[in-house]
Amino acid sequence: MISIDGPHDLTSQAEKLGTEAGIAAAQWVFSDRTTPRTYARYAEGIADGDPEILDSLNEPSLSGEYSGDYTSSDLIFDLGIESEEIEYQDQLCEVWNQAASSAFWCEVERIARQNNPDEPVDRRRDGIRYLMDGGDCRVPCSRYGRYTSDCAEVAWRVAYLVAREQGEPIHHRDLDHAMGLVVNDHDDVADIVRSIGHGMYR
Repeated sequence: MISIDGPHDLTSQAEKLGTEAGIAAAQWVFSDRTTPRTYARYAEGIADGDPEILDSLNEPSLSGEYSGDYTSSDLIFDLGIESEEIEYQDQLCEVWNQAASSAFWCEVERIARQNNPDEPVDRRRDGIRYLMDGGDCRVPCSRYGRYTSDCAEVAWRVAYLVAREQGEPIHHRDLDHAMGLVVNDHDDVADIVRSIGHGMYR
């Protein structure tokens, strides 16, 4: 957070509004037509600082470049700034801009990684979180669990066991495949756990 001489609560509010705006803007970057390869390109490009990827998106700002954009005047209004506090306007706008930019890129990268089938998953909790992204729904016909949360535990175990056996990392595509087997009550799930499920798993 930028240190300014003005009221601390206004600085916090400006940062909060900027963060919310950045996250909201990131939701429009991808769509239901976005391909897995595009998600992978953005996940890798943002992590590597690839100019081609970074320059392809417009992060939110208070520039008012496009009609209907949120502007510095909107921010001042939302902050309820009084006339005696107007001297802090430029600094508060900078707080908003920095918060919006940081939140935007973090959220875009998070979405890209979450939907990147080639994204490696090292930790069990991350794998479970990925599989639970759609909520804890009822699973009507699987012997392995009655809800998504039950099936996610089994799917992680299956993906982990197969990856361990092959000496490969676990990727999102592996979790998706394992989850498909689990929720569809496939016999392969039981066979995998029974045949290679010896020893500890994480």
